[in-house]
Amino acid sequence: MSDYRASAPTTAVHGVSAAATDPPSVWHWRAALGTGIVATVCALAAVATGEVDRVTAIYYLSTMLALAGVWLIVRRLPWPRLLLAWPLILMVGMSGAAYLAPLATSLCLGSLVTAFLFVGLTQPRGTSLVLLPFALLTMALAGPLPPTQEAVRLTVAGFIWISAAELPAWLVFRLGSAHADMRRLASTDSLTGLANRRMWEDRLAMLLDSSAGAAVLLVDLDRFKDYNDRHGHLAGDELLVEFARVLAELTPEGDVAARWGGEEFAMTLRDAETAIGVAERLRCSVPAGQTCSIGLAVARPGESADSIMRRADAALYQAKRDGRNRLVAVGPVGARRGTGQMSTTTATAGRTGPEK
Repeated sequence: MSDYRASAPTTAVHGVSAAATDPPSVWHWRAALGTGIVATVCALAAVATGEVDRVTAIYYLSTMLALAGVWLIVRRLPWPRLLLAWPLILMVGMSGAAYLAPLATSLCLGSLVTAFLFVGLTQPRGTSLVLLPFALLTMALAGPLPPTQEAVRLTVAGFIWISAAELPAWLVFRLGSAHADMRRLASTDSLTGLANRRMWEDRLAMLLDSSAGAAVLLVDLDRFKDYNDRHGHLAGDELLVEFARVLAELTPEGDVAARWGGEEFAMTLRDAETAIGVAERLRCSVPAGQTCSIGLAVARPGESADSIMRRADAALYQAKRDGRNRLVAVGPVGARRGTGQMSTTTATAGRTGPEK
């Protein structure tokens, strides 16, 4: 059974991040470049403070080579969580540099903000809390102070780092939520919650490209205008909503039900063998004692969306002309009549409704 609401493709906003819009490979390149720039600045700071010797030079050179090696390994891997390796590499690298060039490293501690900003842009909210202990340890190693002063410094730094990560993470989350809502509204019928015509046409085109045995149902509520005139437009809307719920419940998993327009609805079926059964269950389940007419068309090999819709529409109008409250199918389904181009399954005893 399909969900009642239209299943438009949307971003999973619970863990949305900027990494959801750009592939991880792009973010790995940005992180490698940024980390390399920080390492270069730290090396220049060591030169300025006179802390460069042979060991320090080898350390910074090895760090640059290691950054290139890590990038070559992870750049093709698809997991966004691997992006956390770059802030950790930065912190580990600065911890090592604090031992060799403590003054230069203390001058570069501000670059840790960029690590947390990177986390906020690429990871779900709250991830920065995982990295906070590593960053605090890096700062403590880089320039140890008396305990009271160290506590103040680490508290202020922790607040700044968390803010630098969580604010952009929250903004990205809100933007992702708004984007998901916009996509949902653009693909959903506001009254019934079903897919709208635009989304349904897109899904139908995809279905015809991928499935050779697809079928399309076009459904029209019989005498809907008369129902509106007798019961009022609010009751008419309620009927549309209830019928949409029935339609969604009868739509097989993976298929799509949509409001085509007015009192007309549509359904795609990947398995044409089940089309007659689904259509008949739908015809016998119209709420409020009403009836519906259904046109069914089975896709031909290589058929376009416009072509199968024209045939389904012709079958629907044939059902209307034949007396309504019935199914007319076009294609290799059901019992055949006449030339074999049109087959019908008409209303049976036990189902009553307004005469059309």
